[in-house]
Amino acid sequence: MLRTVLCLVLAAIWVTVPGAPVAQGTDWPTLARTVSELGTDTRGLPADLLQRRITSFATRADGGVYAVAYYLHRGDLLDAPLYLAFRERGRPWQQRALTDPKHSEMAFGSAIDIHVSPSLLLIDTHINPSRGTLLVVRRSTLALETTLDGWLKMVLPTGLVVYTESMRHFAPAHSEELHTYDASTRRAVSLYPTGYQSAVRRNFISWLRPVFAAAAIGDPTNAYGWDPELFDVSVDPKTLNYVPATDTLHFVVRFSSDRTPAAAELRETHRVTCRPMKAQTRTCVEAQ
Repeated sequence: MLRTVLCLVLAAIWVTVPGAPVAQGTDWPTLARTVSELGTDTRGLPADLLQRRITSFATRADGGVYAVAYYLHRGDLLDAPLYLAFRERGRPWQQRALTDPKHSEMAFGSAIDIHVSPSLLLIDTHINPSRGTLLVVRRSTLALETTLDGWLKMVLPTGLVVYTESMRHFAPAHSEELHTYDASTRRAVSLYPTGYQSAVRRNFISWLRPVFAAAAIGDPTNAYGWDPELFDVSVDPKTLNYVPATDTLHFVVRFSSDRTPAAAELRETHRVTCRPMKAQTRTCVEAQ
């Protein structure tokens, strides 16, 4: 599954690959101006950075909580570090320079959103429409706890982070997979799909098989081949719903393929239930 149209627009406007050229001819705002537009003052921010222009940034202003994740605009390249500034009601700003512990000279990608939970700040960054890096930051210290390969879906009331794993961009299909991150144990594990050979998946593959077999006759040397087990799977974010009483996560997925006109007609949706979400081992079931 490709990311949203927003990400495609950002790819055209903002830098998405470490070391890539910064777009020219844009009125890059200063840090001071960006903070002012959030409706708060700059108390606590480094004075030497206030008039510096920033790029590839995201902001958050909600319920007396303010955050800015940004890079300094250096004219040609998007360079580390990614700065995170955070402020809570009645307190001055705190700021931390975040770098990749394995590649300190590399940028994470354009910041596109900041999510605030009781204990974490989660920064979504964009590399390409199928890949991002999710930064997990401790709210109390602004310390970078870890980076996850993908982008955020939701945070459960339990604090469990649910995210989409990044996908290979140039591929015959984009099959969305969900993972979880538990900050209490610092473990990231796969959530969905529980298995790749469920009854509904086998049924969809059986529909695609003759369609792809016919396509292979007309295009036998296609670079991607014609494997019917490779098809698009997308999770509808609007359907994500956690039910505390039953400790279950519900959502809807769509199976599809746009590789040929005939294949594009074969699409279906399924309800998925994952449980128990508080346990270390969880099972997701795709309904018929």
